[in-house]
Amino acid sequence: MEAEDFLRDIFDARNLAPFTQDDLYDEWSHASFVNKAIPPPANGDLQRIAAQPDLKPHIRTLDADFRKFKFGEVAIADWDHRYQFPRQRTIRSFMRRAEAGGFSEGSIVNRSSEAIDSWVERDLILPVKNTADQITVLIGAVGSGKTTFNKLLKTRYHPLMRQERIVISRIEYRKLDDHISKQYEHGPDASQEQRAKLRALIQQVVFSSVMRDIFHAAWSEICSAGSTSGEPSTFAAIEQCVWPEIDLRDNGVQKDFVRFIERRFGPAAEQASKGVDIAGTIQEVRLAITDFTASNLRERRRWYYEVLSDPRRQAALEPYSQFVVEKKINLYVIFDGLDYVQISDFIGYTNHRENLDAIAQWLIEENRRLHLPKTRSYLYPSFQVTMRPNTHELFWRNYSQALTDLNTPTFYVVPAEFRDIVDKATRAPLFAGDDPATTVPREEILEFFSKVQAQLGRVLSLRPRQLDNLFMQNVRYRIHFARNVLEELFQPALESIEKAGDERSRANLVARLRSETKELLERKDYRLVDMLLHAKNERFANFVRIEGNGIDLQRHRAEPSYLQRVLRDNNLKSGYVGNVFNYHIPYEKFEDIEYLLEKLRILDLLVESGPEPLRLEEIERKFAKRGWRISPFFDFSIAILIRENMIAGHNFEAGAYGYEATTFGHMLRANLVPNMIYLENVFFGTFLPRGIKRFGKDVYRRSSQRHEWVAASIYHCWLFLRLIRTAEANSPPKFFEEIRAAVAATVDRIVTSKNADPRIARFARRYIEDFTARVGQ
Repeated sequence: MEAEDFLRDIFDARNLAPFTQDDLYDEWSHASFVNKAIPPPANGDLQRIAAQPDLKPHIRTLDADFRKFKFGEVAIADWDHRYQFPRQRTIRSFMRRAEAGGFSEGSIVNRSSEAIDSWVERDLILPVKNTADQITVLIGAVGSGKTTFNKLLKTRYHPLMRQERIVISRIEYRKLDDHISKQYEHGPDASQEQRAKLRALIQQVVFSSVMRDIFHAAWSEICSAGSTSGEPSTFAAIEQCVWPEIDLRDNGVQKDFVRFIERRFGPAAEQASKGVDIAGTIQEVRLAITDFTASNLRERRRWYYEVLSDPRRQAALEPYSQFVVEKKINLYVIFDGLDYVQISDFIGYTNHRENLDAIAQWLIEENRRLHLPKTRSYLYPSFQVTMRPNTHELFWRNYSQALTDLNTPTFYVVPAEFRDIVDKATRAPLFAGDDPATTVPREEILEFFSKVQAQLGRVLSLRPRQLDNLFMQNVRYRIHFARNVLEELFQPALESIEKAGDERSRANLVARLRSETKELLERKDYRLVDMLLHAKNERFANFVRIEGNGIDLQRHRAEPSYLQRVLRDNNLKSGYVGNVFNYHIPYEKFEDIEYLLEKLRILDLLVESGPEPLRLEEIERKFAKRGWRISPFFDFSIAILIRENMIAGHNFEAGAYGYEATTFGHMLRANLVPNMIYLENVFFGTFLPRGIKRFGKDVYRRSSQRHEWVAASIYHCWLFLRLIRTAEANSPPKFFEEIRAAVAATVDRIVTSKNADPRIARFARRYIEDFTARVGQ
């Protein structure tokens, strides 16, 4: 029998029998490939890498065009030109998504310039001035533009806020976390005294940020012509205070300040006992004004960090903060970056979870009072919290009743369409080398983006608008993916020019890029899915990294901080799509192979339930009805699915909690699970029986010869299908035939195509026959 006929026959359902307990001897305990996305350097690899053309000069303008908006370092003209609003069809599509929760279009704050203007007037300025008892919540998926929107509030609306006497302060969570970590020892069993210290550290950051932004608002104006250094700048320092009544350089204001102190803290004899030193406060304020009126805006950052690290300077500023508020200047504090959530945060104790709990307790239980410890007083800012949907779920789970009782108007940020962002952000030329002639015209790059997106949709049977959902509405993901594809094309284009000894001219470069693009789209379109799964790395790695030999459930229950050491996000090594098969539940005996499908079964049930969320007990009942076993790690399975954005939590009005499949989850179940390219890649991230893993091929995409990689992929999919059939052996089959039919059709196309490499079929047959001979089948 020819190798091609052998493979066609071996993928027939009759020849894909489930494993039996004796097939792999006693090797049913779990194992996995080392979760590395790139291989260790082999002989010659370092020389090969060193000989590759340097892409950095050519990608430099791409990185510059798509950089994040840096606060204070972006010219206002760039804000006007590059800030992109979502299209109406994107908004309608977003509102139909399962995880959207049925909110109205009016809840989307960034749908247009006029909508932002209206939201600022109605939902920011008015409640702040009326001192409304509420916490504003702003929700958006990762990469949707939440932080950019908050920076827009502080820049584009700077003149309006000064006019309305409102100071906006933005607290970056990562910087807050850095400050806390230096002075606080986290722990699951922290005493009330320790937790009070944590809240005090949080309030230190908030107070220092508020003071920084009071000085910034009062002594800055929008800079339309750029900074004096020639670098882009949003603001320029001004000498004259916008609100003269708080400028303590003026003798009349100083007298007014002294009268305020006497009214608030009593005569001079009593002030010291209440932590007030008028001369010290005036001196501290005058020093701050000197730094904030300096032409170099970096002096403001230096001032902030010095004050943050010095409680004595904070104490000196406390009376002044109360003086400012007494002059009807209102404070609006934005917590940004609370979406820095790791997988372990969803399951048990973590340092980050403790920080989030402390912030929530302070905002909710202490009525949002900003404590001034030296003067034993309070400020009462208005607050906005900005977070991803899954972070919002953490708040709801722990504080659902308090949040229900509190007024929490909730708004959403919807990402703009990728093509619009590319069109606005891309400048000519995209690739800039040392020689201006070696650049690629902007129009060429925009056409390239369009072709790649269209072909990726065709490979996965997706309509053009579904591609946004494929990237989970994450514009950042799509930009990074586009960069990965550009590198994939640019590397061989430059290498071929150098090998041929041709001039590196624009004409030659464009011609080579067109040739590489045609090759990619017509003959190597599988690489687009590869890059979706492992970015620019050489093979798939899971979104979540599990250290050692899996999770020890007994240690998890005994040590609250255990998960932080073994369960971590794998952001630097993973691609853009997660693994729906098991990589966290250990196999301790043959029957446990059923857990291979636990996450897929949960997702499938939620897809079937449609727009109706399922409570945890409903999911468990459906498992029992179908004869599916539930693992001891079921809560981990739910958490990982949330982290991988395949499912989302849903809050019912009565405070109950349920789950639903996200739009991306629906797409993954329909378009990726039965796809051979998906299966061959996630094989490397899945927990396998030790006997299967031992006979797997430890190959990498680039460092292996193509026929070896493809043959190994066919072999691995054959093993995977048998494992799926084994996992379904004791219950009505659900997934095996669907996946088998799709894989068999793909294998047939690979080995029978017009330009098929005959070595692929021969190698794949040899791998399968070697396995069956070794395990005695």
